[in-house]
Amino acid sequence: MTSKRAACFLLTATLAFGCADFERGDRVDAWVPPPDTSDNTDGTDDGPTFDDVYAPLADLCGLCHVAGGAAGATTFVLSDDIDADYDMTIALIDTADPSASLLLTKGTNQTTHAGGESIKADSSEYSLLLTWIGAGGSR
Repeated sequence: MTSKRAACFLLTATLAFGCADFERGDRVDAWVPPPDTSDNTDGTDDGPTFDDVYAPLADLCGLCHVAGGAAGATTFVLSDDIDADYDMTIALIDTADPSASLLLTKGTNQTTHAGGESIKADSSEYSLLLTWIGAGGSR
């Protein structure tokens, strides 16, 4: 009788823990825009720099657009050298018409992109890149 009780208890405990509703919480994006810590007292704003857009750009493109990656043989290959990556990136932007920049039209798949859509046009990353390009794409 004791072994039946033990087996019943073990089965009950297993079902209770196995069927418990453990909530994972809300999805956390890999990149969160940094808080504005500028002391912009003169009323000017030069916009974001490449340092500001580099992390989200690497998150969005760095899986494929690296040496040895699926897009490692394209004209846009990130190398973890921020200066070289800046030179590579500005070749794909159009400061006169930021939303027409190849960097954005490829990423949103408006221009055919073998990797499909890698950035949503309504995302904070797109907005940051668009703002950076519109502000002149500064280093």
